[in-house]
Amino acid sequence: MRSFISRLDLDGDGQLTRTDYEMLLDRYLKLGKIDELRAKQVTRKILSIWDIYFNTASTNGKISTDEWLAVIKRHSVFVYFRVVVEFMNLFFDLIDTNGDGVIQKDEYAFFLKAFRVENEADITASFKILDKDGDGKIDHTEFMNAAVEFWLTDDESLPSKLLFGPLI
Repeated sequence: MRSFISRLDLDGDGQLTRTDYEMLLDRYLKLGKIDELRAKQVTRKILSIWDIYFNTASTNGKISTDEWLAVIKRHSVFVYFRVVVEFMNLFFDLIDTNGDGVIQKDEYAFFLKAFRVENEADITASFKILDKDGDGKIDHTEFMNAAVEFWLTDDESLPSKLLFGPLI
């Protein structure tokens, strides 16, 4: 999870803020092919995650990695699982820019590039690991299985830990 937080800290100040979430969305919208209406809907939903779960735990609108992790641990497994599913369903919809119900490699590449993963070999490796059946696309089940495993386990050796690119 520390890798995810490092990737999300887009301004590099060692703290997460609502601005980091806004910057992530801005990077993605500039990289991806997403229409304006959908962009507004996704932006509102993603920013609500900050507002609901992390803003109240922040000091002056900033939250450290340890504070972010403490917020996660404070919630019961049931609440945490529900938040993970809600959050990752939003990400699936965000990544699936053409709305066909699956994630193509080019769509996934835009997503990872928003998280500052630029190396094509890393993008390809992450995509192949998530594409469990090897059909050249990541369906909703493959994505959600990896997402739940990513968020609910600490084992960094699991392939799902590449969901947001290589660990850093």
